[in-house]
Amino acid sequence: MNRLANDCEQYQGQELYTRYLDQIMKANTKKKGETAMVCEGLLNYFGTSSEEIIERTKKEQEEFYLPKIENLTSQVAYLQDLLIQNNIAFNLDSK
Repeated sequence: MNRLANDCEQYQGQELYTRYLDQIMKANTKKKGETAMVCEGLLNYFGTSSEEIIERTKKEQEEFYLPKIENLTSQVAYLQDLLIQNNIAFNLDSK
């Protein structure tokens, strides 16, 4: 665990190391695509916990991502209305 923590600090932000960590996560993924396991001890080593990460993610989703999605949704509706008003055909299916 210490080796992984030291490596994480040393190689933070490097694409190759990110892929390495990705492989570790994939190796710890349960069968049938269930949620990947995370070593709580490693998270604690970096001063956090899975609960804190979940809470931060939910807060970020509510404060940042959901407003952007709502804005894009309203823009799409506005553009669709303009197309309809001008009798311009549109198809959102990518078939």
